[in-house]
Amino acid sequence: MLSEAVLLPMWLWKCSKRLLTKPGSHLPLGKLPNKPRKTSEFGELHGLTTNDKFVEGMYKVMLDTKSYWKALGISPFHEYVEVVFTANDSGQRQYTIAALLSPYSYSTTALVSNPKA
Repeated sequence: MLSEAVLLPMWLWKCSKRLLTKPGSHLPLGKLPNKPRKTSEFGELHGLTTNDKFVEGMYKVMLDTKSYWKALGISPFHEYVEVVFTANDSGQRQYTIAALLSPYSYSTTALVSNPKA
C-alpha cells in the first residue's frame, strides 16, 4: 500500500508576485517542466528542474491529490494541494517538501539545505 500512497502527479511553476495578490488565478509563469511528473514509490521526485533554471524567486508546487484519492475509490474534499515558497538564492540547494495526506485534510512542511537568511 505504501507504493500506492505516494504516487502523486506534481507540477512546479516559477511565479510572479501577482500570485499572492490574485488568489486562485493559477497563472503559470515559466512552468517547469511542461508536463506533470509523479513521485516515486518513496514519495520523492528528483530532477524537477536544473540549477540554471532554478533561480531566486517565488515557486509553486501543486500536488494532484484528487486523482490519487479517486484512483483509490475515495471521494476527497480537496482538489489539490499547493505549496508556494520563496527560494532566496540561486544554485544548488535541496528543497524537500513533505505532504501528509488524508481524504479530508493535509499538512505540509519543508526542509532546505544550507538556506540563506
